[in-house]
Amino acid sequence: MASRVSKWPFVQQHGAAVIALGRVDATYPELLPSEQPLTDGTVRARTREILAGRNLARLAMTALGQEPREVLTAENGSPKWPDGLCGSISHSSHFAVAALAPLTELESIGIDIDDGRPLESSLGDVVTANELSALQVRWPTATRDVLGRIAFSAKEAIYKCQAPVTGNVGLGFLDIELAVDGSGHLVAMPTTAGELAHHRMRVIMLQIQGVNLLLALLPRTRLGK
Repeated sequence: MASRVSKWPFVQQHGAAVIALGRVDATYPELLPSEQPLTDGTVRARTREILAGRNLARLAMTALGQEPREVLTAENGSPKWPDGLCGSISHSSHFAVAALAPLTELESIGIDIDDGRPLESSLGDVVTANELSALQVRWPTATRDVLGRIAFSAKEAIYKCQAPVTGNVGLGFLDIELAVDGSGHLVAMPTTAGELAHHRMRVIMLQIQGVNLLLALLPRTRLGK
């Protein structure tokens, strides 16, 4: 399906998912009354992130043909999505993004912004040598640092994607194995996520207005089913 792009904020559709990207420092409508307690006691920067993320989520709902609704917070601190939708929100110092899809199409979704910060000495805590080798085949001109950042953001997106399904909020970076399939697509198999081990997530790397995004999609069909 062709991408659909509007003026800033930018909205793009990728299959069943809609992504809305905006600047954190842009002017947005106020939070809905039920959402306003989400910013109680937060610093200004965090308040702006919440405001941007919720408004971008409603923009994505509209693009999906849904009525814009509240996005509250679940017990684990993640967004609590309206009935019939799965979604994910990510922030960097300059940008916020929301990705949503109907539950009839995807079981879950996760997104993360690559903010460009190098991993340096923590690279080994995020990605294995085998994963780096697989990523190098997919992106042969990328530096080791860039591959590490791709892995970091991919696994952040995978974490957000699996948590609503499994309830596993303790999944670590090395509990997720990244690979490249025969079609050149980046895929991931969480190795310790119980029920989710029967699924394979596809991970898509996108660039919207120069912002690198990693999108994890959990299909409704299990492996071997």
